[in-house]
Amino acid sequence: MHTAEEALQRLRRRRAGEPVPEEARLLDAARAAVHRAAQLVTDLDDLSRLHAGALDLYLRPVDLNEALGAALDDLGPGGHSIVLRLPEQLPDVIADAALLTRALTALGADALRHSPPDWPPVFTAEARGDRLVIQVKDGTHGPGPEPGKAAARASSTRGDSLALRLSRDLAEAMNGALETTIEDGGAAFSVALTLPSAAPGGGVMFGHAG
Repeated sequence: MHTAEEALQRLRRRRAGEPVPEEARLLDAARAAVHRAAQLVTDLDDLSRLHAGALDLYLRPVDLNEALGAALDDLGPGGHSIVLRLPEQLPDVIADAALLTRALTALGADALRHSPPDWPPVFTAEARGDRLVIQVKDGTHGPGPEPGKAAARASSTRGDSLALRLSRDLAEAMNGALETTIEDGGAAFSVALTLPSAAPGGGVMFGHAG
């Protein structure tokens, strides 16, 4: 998968000087499709290993900004469209750095898949007592509520997607939780990833688990 994506990227660069916008669009679409397929394979592998107890955890204080930066890089070009709205002062989160990045990448990819081009997903975070809540919100149907129950039904199926199942299982493995919310009459979908905070009073033991 990685080789195919790299080949498409090189072809895109090689032909960038030629005024063929339709060809460039198709190459970009092909590259995005290969990237999504690779993410799907990785998600399935991580989920099976997690359920088999084959994933080792090393819980320690992790800088959320660094984990989000790594996740956006893993998402490729689409990751740069995601909006980050984080407070200047935010405590570290107690997590396994690699698995936290994996969960954030899966949540970002899922949000990008369901967001209109002009309505990018938004990541926010806030400290709530001894917990840190990371929220991902996307405009599933664009700006503004969509009337009727069809939108809510469409959004509700998101809660059982592979990306969200993987993120939920990873969160629970790190002593956290994941909840989904349908907002604005079905026009927006929100995911809240809650993990222990490294601030004094968090009360979580560090070290290996699994």
